[in-house]
Amino acid sequence: METQDIGQGHVTFIRENPVRFANSAEGHDRYLALIRAAAGQAGIPWQETNHFILRRGPYLIAAGLKDSIVAPAPVLTGRFINLFDPALRLQTRLEVQPDARFFLIDLNAVKLPADPA
Repeated sequence: METQDIGQGHVTFIRENPVRFANSAEGHDRYLALIRAAAGQAGIPWQETNHFILRRGPYLIAAGLKDSIVAPAPVLTGRFINLFDPALRLQTRLEVQPDARFFLIDLNAVKLPADPA
């Protein structure tokens, strides 16, 4: 295993066949230990959840994890349009249940250009 500093972050290389790593009995525990160590090195507190939520500007990606810890589903409130919805309906409340997938635009976070008039 080799770690290199890149900009303000780090990259860790594990010189092992990914198939053997993934299929080994201890692979899960080794991988989890590496991720926890990386989070600690980055100063990010480790927290296990039953969901994944990522925000980039006005966009929000959310996924509920089926095989995860038991916890209440997070609820997103605001003004959203789910870009996976063919009708592009306005939604104000979304529960991130297991197996749910959302690609949202948060209308409250959209910055409109100033009116030139």
